[in-house]
Amino acid sequence: MAFAAFVILLWCYRRQEIATGLFGVLYLLVSIRNCSYFFTGDLGLPATLSSWLYLCAHVGSAALLGWFALAILTLGLFSVLVSGVHDFVWIRLLGRVDHSYWMPWTVPLTLPGFSMMLMTRVVRAFDEYEQINLTLEQKVQERTRELAAANAAKSHFLAAASHDLRQPVSAIGLITDLLHERLSDPSLRGLTDRLTRAVVSMESLLKGLLDLSRLDAGAVEVHPQHVPLQPLLDSIAAHETESARHKGLALRVRPTPATAWTDPILLEQILRNLVGNAVRHTERGGILVGIRPRGRHVLIQVWDTGAGISAADQARIFEEFVQLNNPGRERRRGLGLGLAIVKRAAQLMGSPLMVRSQVGRGSCFGVLVPTSTLPPETAEPPSDALHSPAGLHAPWIDRKVLLIEDDQAMRDALSHLLRGWGWRVTAGSGLRWLLQRADHPWDLVISDHRLSDGTGRDVIQYLRSQRPDLPALIITGDTSPEQLHRLAHSGLPVLHKPFRAEKLRAMIDQTMTRSDDSVRKPGQGYQGLG
Repeated sequence: MAFAAFVILLWCYRRQEIATGLFGVLYLLVSIRNCSYFFTGDLGLPATLSSWLYLCAHVGSAALLGWFALAILTLGLFSVLVSGVHDFVWIRLLGRVDHSYWMPWTVPLTLPGFSMMLMTRVVRAFDEYEQINLTLEQKVQERTRELAAANAAKSHFLAAASHDLRQPVSAIGLITDLLHERLSDPSLRGLTDRLTRAVVSMESLLKGLLDLSRLDAGAVEVHPQHVPLQPLLDSIAAHETESARHKGLALRVRPTPATAWTDPILLEQILRNLVGNAVRHTERGGILVGIRPRGRHVLIQVWDTGAGISAADQARIFEEFVQLNNPGRERRRGLGLGLAIVKRAAQLMGSPLMVRSQVGRGSCFGVLVPTSTLPPETAEPPSDALHSPAGLHAPWIDRKVLLIEDDQAMRDALSHLLRGWGWRVTAGSGLRWLLQRADHPWDLVISDHRLSDGTGRDVIQYLRSQRPDLPALIITGDTSPEQLHRLAHSGLPVLHKPFRAEKLRAMIDQTMTRSDDSVRKPGQGYQGLG
């Protein structure tokens, strides 16, 4: 009876399983009838009522059995009906009670039919399950291809748009620097200051796109070294102190003797973005930067008393251009790229990021980095070569420079700037223009990377085939991951647009100084093209 109850319960949950329900009711009825045969006690029922109950049980069993047989197999119904008629005629009409009954032999014939039905359904269920899995895998592959295509299209769009924007922004920035140097009227210098701030705002957006592209392209290599954390934190705090003071915030850095074994440039990029975000999104209270030991690592944390981030948004904030509570995209509240850069830089370093936040009370961002085995006094100070290469600012008076740039406005701005620094400038538009010249008397070549008839690498390769030690510098506004990857492995110094005049001068000084050092120390010059 327990089995019958289980089958009936299954039928209750799946009403379309008619055969299963009939089998359960039949099994229950027959089980009750059979149990009554072995019950010796007196139930106190009248004999007539007892006979009618037995008759109803027999008739009901036969009806359910026939119905069940019909549900699973027509042959089963036919055999049950024939055996029922046979037994009735021989027992009731002919009175041959000693005759062999057919019903005990035909009823079991319905059970194989029921078993075959169950087996068929199980096999069909497995087939459907495998088909669904196959279909799901195909859909996942299709969605993956669509996602990859969408990402490629997005990267291509950002690279093209960023490159096209960098050209005019770079030219505007350089022209602004020229105006600022040459204007003496205070009122006009005020206008150039405001123009400079607008250009810097545009440059920050393009720089963020470039940083993302470089990290996505694998063009940034990790160079771990011993980094004393206190000077690094003091430098970042000094950079953000004025912004914090302007908002009435307290920016504090807890003193620490800790030294980390990490890439100083990437770590500084992470911490600058975290501290800058904390200052931007905190209206009252303050920001605290501290370090906690974690075994063989240190956890660098940035605490703020800002609005906080809900748990549902804590994953979204690391996506590009996501800004919470800023539907108007106010520029003073950032661009939505800082945390995306933080996430990629941390992944590249292999340093876990941690976020804790409570809405209305503030947030805490942390990055876990390995500790250094060297004592603090012997550790190397962090380098800032990625963002502002150190230069000697030496005057290269009357030295000859070849400038290859196919954008007229950019070429004119760079030519004026270089002549103002004492260089003798020869400017051309591309590789075809260069191949028409017979003499190559230059002391330095500066070339844009994306030219209408080639690349800057082609220009430098051609010139170095005649003078292998020629100092060279690539400038580019390209953010294509493929091109950035090739440039990163070319062995050439690269300056990314947009850039300011002082950064160009520092890069030129660095390039010329290394070239002079390589002349004095053969074998230590720039690498050739790869």
